Amino acid sequence: RYAGVTISGITMADSPQWLKFKLLSVGLSPINNIVDITNYVLHELGQPLHAFDADKIKGGTVIVRTMKEGTPFITLDEVERKLSKDDLMICDEKDGMCIGGVFGGMHSGVTEATRNIFLESAYFDPVYIRRTSKRHVLNTDASFRFERGADPEMTIHALKRAAALIREIAGGKISSDIVDIYPEKMEPFSVDVSYSHVDRLIGKKIDRKVIGNILTALDIKIVATSPEGLSLIVPRYRVDVRREADVIEEILRIYGYNNVGFKEQMTSKVTHMDKPDREKLVQIISDHLSSNGFNEIMCNSLTKDAYYENDPQAVKLFNPLSTDLNRMRTNLLNGGLETIIYNANRKRSNLKLYEFGNIYS
Repeated sequence: RYAGVTISGITMADSPQWLKFKLLSVGLSPINNIVDITNYVLHELGQPLHAFDADKIKGGTVIVRTMKEGTPFITLDEVERKLSKDDLMICDEKDGMCIGGVFGGMHSGVTEATRNIFLESAYFDPVYIRRTSKRHVLNTDASFRFERGADPEMTIHALKRAAALIREIAGGKISSDIVDIYPEKMEPFSVDVSYSHVDRLIGKKIDRKVIGNILTALDIKIVATSPEGLSLIVPRYRVDVRREADVIEEILRIYGYNNVGFKEQMTSKVTHMDKPDREKLVQIISDHLSSNGFNEIMCNSLTKDAYYENDPQAVKLFNPLSTDLNRMRTNLLNGGLETIIYNANRKRSNLKLYEFGNIYS
C-alpha cells in the first residue's frame, strides 16, 4: 500500500521546544521541523513516513519499482551504494529518490530551501525490506518497523496526523488530495483455536467465558464458537499473532502465569553420567579460580565477521541480527580480549578472568 499527499508553502525551521523534548526523550536528535514531525509520528503511531522535496521530483510523478542490478545510488549518509535488482525503490520519472522503507536519497530530501513537500506513508513487504536492509547494512528506524510488520490500516491515519502537524508547525497548505494506491486489500488473519490445545499448552482448564472475555479485550473478534473451540479474526496490527499457539500465548499472558498452578507430585529418573563428570569438573575448576581472585566471564557465542575472515571453518549466519553478530566463535580468545579492552578503557587494569563456553566450526 502506498499513499501520499502534497503540502505547499511550508517554512523550514527548528522544531518547537515540546517536539524537541519528545524526540530527545526517546534518544533522537532534532533536525528540522519536517523531519522531526515524521520521526515523532513514527514513534507515536509506529508508522514510518518520509518527506520528499516536491520541487525535486522530476515530472511530478512518483513510481514504486525496482532498478537494474548495480545501479549506483547515493543515500542520505552520502555513501554511494550499488543497488540490487530486488531492491524496492521510490523513483521519479528519471531517477531513484529513496530505497523504499529503508533509507532516503541524498538528492531528494528536504533542505532549508524546501518550500513544497510530498509526504509519503506506505506499507512494504517485510521480506523485501529485511533483505534490502541486510544487503546494504542499513538498520534504520523505518526498516526496523517494516521488517517486523507494520499495520497497513495505519497508513492513511498516520499520513493525516503528520500533515496536520506540518500545517500547525511549518505552515503551508495541503495542495492535493490524498493518493492511496492499495491494489490488493490485506485481510485480517483467520485463526482456529481448539479448547483442548488451550488446556494442554497452558496446563490448566480455563473457564471458556474467561477465554472469550480475554480475546474480546485484545480486539480479537470471535466469529464462531463450538464446544470444541473458536474461530477468530485477528486484526492486522497484531502481526505477532498469526497461529493458534500465538493466540494461546496471549490468553495465558492476560490470564496470568501466576494463576496456573503446579502439580504437587514430583517425578525423577535415574541417568547414567560418563566419567569424569564434566559439570562437576567445571565446578571444581571454577571454585579454585574464583577463590584465587579470578572473575568468570560469559561472552556471546555470536561475534564479528572481521575476526574470522580467513578462517574457512568459521560458521557464518545466513540472516544475522547485525554485522557485529554474524559469526559463530571458533575460540574463546576474542571475547576475552574484548572484555579486557572494555575494562581497560574504564581504567580497570588489574584483571584476572576465565571462561567456560562452547565453540563452533
